[in-house]
Amino acid sequence: MTKFRGDKYYLSNMFPCVLKINGNTFKCVEAAFQSFKTTDPNTRRLFSMMSGFQAKRFGRTVKLRPDWEDIKVEVMRRILKIKFQGELGNKLASEEDDTLIEEND
Repeated sequence: MTKFRGDKYYLSNMFPCVLKINGNTFKCVEAAFQSFKTTDPNTRRLFSMMSGFQAKRFGRTVKLRPDWEDIKVEVMRRILKIKFQGELGNKLASEEDDTLIEEND
């Protein structure tokens, strides 16, 4: 599998789900991830109102926090752990494939 589409869309960072992180509620993993690019709480709050596609676009315009390159993988790891608690985690655990890879353009 190389695309998170159809019945695998729940694996996508754009998949709608509620994530409560540091006092903000995000609509998907992508919005939460993009919010961590900045340390400004007002800008971070803006991401909580966006879809994943809006957040990805807006994330390209924010001033990056100085440590972004050092922390971004760990940030994604923590956000995904939150996403896959509960029902989505059970669904992921029931996947038959051992390897999940998403291609990006």
